[in-house]
Amino acid sequence: ALIAKDRAGWNRRARALHAAGMTALAAVDAKDSQKLFEVGETIEHACEGCHSAYWYPNEKVPELPGAPR
Repeated sequence: ALIAKDRAGWNRRARALHAAGMTALAAVDAKDSQKLFEVGETIEHACEGCHSAYWYPNEKVPELPGAPR
C-alpha cells in the first residue's frame, strides 16, 4: 500500500539501486575490488532508504550512546 501511494518515490529508489548495482557489476567486470568496496555503501544506502520508507517506516531507532569521557 505504501508503494502504491508513492509510486514516483518507489521508482526513484529503484533506479538508484539499479544504478548502484550496475556500478558494482562494472567493478566486478574490471576486477576493481576497491571500486566494488566503495559502491557497497551506495548499495546499502539505497536498500536502507527503501526499507525505511516502505518496509518499516515507523521504526524508532534509538540514539547511540555517547563515547566514554
